[in-house]
Formats: sequence, structure tokens, C-alpha cells
Amino acid sequence: MAWRNKDARGSWEAIASVDVAENDLMHINTDGKVVLADATSGTAREAHGFAALRGYQANERATLVRSGKIAGITDEAGDSLTTGSIYYLSKTAGKITATKPSGDGDVVQVVGVAAGSNELNISIGPAFIVASSGNFLQAL
Repeated sequence: MAWRNKDARGSWEAIASVDVAENDLMHINTDGKVVLADATSGTAREAHGFAALRGYQANERATLVRSGKIAGITDEAGDSLTTGSIYYLSKTAGKITATKPSGDGDVVQVVGVAAGSNELNISIGPAFIVASSGNFLQAL
């Protein structure tokens, strides 16, 4: 098995198929390996967890964290977070954004709420695809 549930608190382990930076959002592919999560239409990959413990190199076993608080995190532009704001999976692979993706075919997925300027309370929600009308089309 390529991935496994590490503990009851909601962290998983899987082999990284790409390099992953600390605090990047990760997706577990159908082959059980980790790639960067991405909200972009056409390459959309929902988030399954954060690389909250450290960064990982390709072919290294990575821990995906699904609950708790992340420190030292910034948004997709490298800027501080706004306390109390909801953050979504970004169209920049592996990153978070306070702007909900809205393009046709983009993925909308809440991943947490800012607890401070560089802290995020993890709250990974279900992922939805945006239809051309701007409505949510389907869950992933």
C-alpha cells in the first residue's frame, strides 16, 4: 500500500512523487503517491492534507496533516494571513488563498481559518467544481 492512516487525529503518510515545501497542500493521487494540490481547472487536484511538519523530496515518505494548527504559513503571494479569514486551496499549486476560486472548472475547497498572521487552523472541507454559470457543479 502506498499510503496509510498514521494516527486517529487525521494524519496520513504517503510517498511524495514531487518535491513538497513545508506547509504546502498535498493531494494523494490514484497511485497512492503525493503531488501538490491545485484548484486550477484542467489540472484540479483537491487537498488531502498539509506538509505541516517539514518539506519533502520526491520519493520520500511524507506526512499529510489534516487537523490542528499550522505555524509559519503564508498565502500564495508569500504575504501574512488575515486573522479570522477563511482560506481556500489556491490556483497556485500547493498554496492557500483568501480569494475563492471562481473560474469555470476551478476547484473551491476551504482548507482553514487564519488564527493569526502566520497561523492557520486546519479545516479541510469537501471540494467542489465551479460550473460556467458560477454555480457549484459537483463534489469531487
